[in-house]
Amino acid sequence: MKKMRFAALGWLAACAAVSAWGESVRVATLNLANYLVTDRLVEGVYRTTYPKPESQKALLRRLLQSVAPDVIALQEIGPEPFLIELQRDLAREGSAYPFRAWMQGADTERHLAVLSRIPIEEIIIHDDVRFSYFGESTPVRRGMLQVIFEGEVGRWALCNLHLKSRWTVRVDDPQSIEQRVGEAQALRDRIRQQLETEPHALILVAGDFNDTTASRTLARFTEVNRRPLLEMIPVADSRGEAWTHRYAREDLYSRSDYFLCSPALLPRVSEGRGTIADAPEWMEASDHRLLWLDLDLSVQELP
Repeated sequence: MKKMRFAALGWLAACAAVSAWGESVRVATLNLANYLVTDRLVEGVYRTTYPKPESQKALLRRLLQSVAPDVIALQEIGPEPFLIELQRDLAREGSAYPFRAWMQGADTERHLAVLSRIPIEEIIIHDDVRFSYFGESTPVRRGMLQVIFEGEVGRWALCNLHLKSRWTVRVDDPQSIEQRVGEAQALRDRIRQQLETEPHALILVAGDFNDTTASRTLARFTEVNRRPLLEMIPVADSRGEAWTHRYAREDLYSRSDYFLCSPALLPRVSEGRGTIADAPEWMEASDHRLLWLDLDLSVQELP
């Protein structure tokens, strides 16, 4: 685990970000679907070591601009220059995010990142989390990126994660269920330690969990020994549907992406729920849909 104080990108940028941020903070999470160089199918042609097409990048930016989040948790981005490119292109189009965080875990290709309009007080990189997988000590492949903000109500944290996909080469672990559950429990324990030290901590967990609502993976985060730990935030699109991922090969729609929060933060989630952005053209940019919610971080007493 590494802790870093965040260096602001200039005094004027910091002031602009603070002035734009009121008592409400909009947080989004999105898997960018390989915003990096990899083998991919482009317009019906299979290409090797190929970057994400510019048309898809433009759609991603339009999606982010339509929701206008203050803080964005991103999964499946490449090395840090790819994040800097996205940050720069958004700024050129009038959506400035002066503050950023990026981390690399054991996975050397797909990384976690955060873009923010409000100053980041501290970055905590959880790249040392391990668990026992069939008797072997194994790293959580993408780790967890935790960013700390300072608000009217004090410090609050966003934990960004991306658990193991369902793809596997092990016949003894179909769909990587045991690996994913192991990753979930190891990361859960990091968050649990923080809540044991500070029970009233304001913590929002976001990202791609690669599993369904009733799975053992999600259960690891929501309770420990039948005692509640984190609250799962309900989300839905304009039609009331809650799927967030489409597997195009089988035309399969499922839930993969989530917000969870500490008990102290739950009353500050606007209307107690989040929203799924559902314009159909945005599915051309990613196989995941963007989730967002608003947090009320004012000092007023909440019910």
